[in-house]
Amino acid sequence: MLNISAFGFLSFDPQERQTNSGLSLVNFKVVVKKQNRNGEDVVTELDCTAWGDKGQAAMQNLKKGDFVGISGAGQLRGFDKKDGSSDTSLSVNVQEYSFPPKSSIPF
Repeated sequence: MLNISAFGFLSFDPQERQTNSGLSLVNFKVVVKKQNRNGEDVVTELDCTAWGDKGQAAMQNLKKGDFVGISGAGQLRGFDKKDGSSDTSLSVNVQEYSFPPKSSIPF
């Protein structure tokens, strides 16, 4: 199992939907920015899904631009882009959140 823990900013408001069987889930994207050895910014986007009560917590507590910590099971997925090239995405099934105080945000 791939466990992922990350802190970053939400790039859009959480979006809620339901499966055909009635299960509730919430999708959102966390953007993590760091610098490489050359001082250049490297951005990683995490496609996050939270189910049930954890999804409801995201709907109630998160909005675009919020700084949040997430952890959960990760999965790397390959896909073909519209231009025919290949790419990968990193998704996280969120199990835990942390909401650090604004004074601890590193930017």
